[in-house]
Amino acid sequence: MPLARSGSFRAVDRGLGRHDEGLAASAALIPELDVRLVLIDAKEGTDQYHVLQGLEDASGCYAYQRWGRTGTDGECKIEGPMEREEVKKILGTCFLAKTGKEWGTVSPGDRALPGKYWLQREMRPDLKAKWEYYVGDGVDGKKPDWYPYTEQASEEMEEIYAQHVADEGGSRTATRVVASGYFSYRVNLSKMTQQNTRTRKERKIRRAFGSALPARAPPAPMKVLAMKKAMRVAKAMKAMKVMKAMKAMKTMKAMKVMKKAMKKAVKPVSKVARGKKAKKEVWSGKKVRTTGKLKKEDLMVNKRGKVVSKSRSVIGKQRYDKQLGKWMGAIKQAREELGLTGTKLPKKDSPLYVKAMELYPKATPLQRKKTSDALGSMAEPAPLVRRKSSKRLLDKGAAPSPAPLLRKKSSKL
Repeated sequence: MPLARSGSFRAVDRGLGRHDEGLAASAALIPELDVRLVLIDAKEGTDQYHVLQGLEDASGCYAYQRWGRTGTDGECKIEGPMEREEVKKILGTCFLAKTGKEWGTVSPGDRALPGKYWLQREMRPDLKAKWEYYVGDGVDGKKPDWYPYTEQASEEMEEIYAQHVADEGGSRTATRVVASGYFSYRVNLSKMTQQNTRTRKERKIRRAFGSALPARAPPAPMKVLAMKKAMRVAKAMKAMKVMKAMKAMKTMKAMKVMKKAMKKAVKPVSKVARGKKAKKEVWSGKKVRTTGKLKKEDLMVNKRGKVVSKSRSVIGKQRYDKQLGKWMGAIKQAREELGLTGTKLPKKDSPLYVKAMELYPKATPLQRKKTSDALGSMAEPAPLVRRKSSKRLLDKGAAPSPAPLLRKKSSKL
């Protein structure tokens, strides 16, 4: 029995020979159990196949499956020998899982459900066709010319082309993603180009007929030396370009740093004070105003040495005179009548609180201490005066410091 791709000439899939040569030599294909499913999404880089075949020999029937990325041998699974009905059941279950539909309800070429495989039409690759790619950039020392694919890669390309023809040149088979060793290529059968998905290098491809291209004679020794010398020169030039690019990058970075420093130096300093010490900065003259639009003439220093707003200070004093002063007077009078000394808080329902509430309506407001006018205009608190040393105090007749305590000597036994 000849071996070929599933779906072409109704033959046993040739991948069987790589996994079981004995079965490949003796098995025959069950015609009604032969399908090839594909899942193609070039935008997402997905291109996979799944072969389902029923095989038969003297021992019985077998369920054969092979799947993987397009361009690779993939994985293979053979189950059997068994009855034909069991083979149908196994293949039907796999078909339902891949397509989302029952075996026999899908026609070749029908549109697939989203994310599911679809059934390919019967393809007829031409075994005489050979595939070639064009090299024009001198890679690996090659001259500008057409070069043949390897035998296996050429067969893969011819099969993909036959699938595209069987699909009547549809868009879903026009662009394929084919794996080839370490790389994978995006093959456009409409433009006849292939692009390396890693390097993005694009080359032209073509389908030729006839015998394989003759082997090219190796270049003469002198030519080899010249090529090696040219490659060395090219590498040196490339290294020089890299060095120049690195120097240019360093220069650009230095210029950017200088520009940033200049921007920082030229950047105007804000005249608006912010934060907890905003009023203090305005009072000292470092800033013009606060975020609340308070200038130096709107500020003052209270008796505690804190810079505050004049208007807020006036409001606070008025509130004290109207409310808090009277309550403080009631508390003072209640303490005197109750004879309390020390710290006593007017807690609710305490004797001090009850007495203060009785005296509050007729209590005399406790007058607050008046701050001097000079305090409001004081720019800075008075400097601290250093205390005089004890030596100078003794010279002036001050009382001497007490004598240090002496440690008692322990009695000797």
